[in-house]
Amino acid sequence: MPPEVFRLTDFDKLEERMDELVARLLRRPSPATYQRSWTPRIDVYETPDSYIAIAELAAVFSGDVTIEISGDEVTISGTRHHIDHPDDAECLQLEIPQGEFERTLGLPAPVDPVNASASFENGLLRVTLPKIKQGPTKVQVEIKQ
Repeated sequence: MPPEVFRLTDFDKLEERMDELVARLLRRPSPATYQRSWTPRIDVYETPDSYIAIAELAAVFSGDVTIEISGDEVTISGTRHHIDHPDDAECLQLEIPQGEFERTLGLPAPVDPVNASASFENGLLRVTLPKIKQGPTKVQVEIKQ
C-alpha cells in the first residue's frame, strides 16, 4: 500500500498563517503593558547639613514632577508621557516604563521644607533637603528664687 500524501489546502495554509501571526503578536509587548505605575531609582546621600536625593528620571519633564516634604519624608511623584516611536517601525521590545510614578523616602531626621531645593539635569532630579538645625539637647536651667 503506498504511503498517503498529504496536501495542504488553502484552509490549512490560512490556519498556519494565523498561528504564526498569533505567536508573533504574543511575543511582542504592547505599549499598554508599560503605561502603568513604575518606580524610579533613587540614590540618597547625607552631608553634615543636608540629605541629597538623586532620582533617575530620563524622558520626564520637570513640569511633570511634584516634590512634597513632610517631617522626615519626601515624596517624588510625576508622569513619564508616551515616548514616540520611529515612523513605520515595528516594535520588537519595550522596556522603558511610561505613566505615573511615586516614590516616598523616609529620612533619618526631619528636614526643612522651606529651604529645600531641586534641580533637573541630564535626566537626573537632584533634591537637596536641609536638616533642621536642632538646639542643644542638654541645657542647664537657672532656678529663680
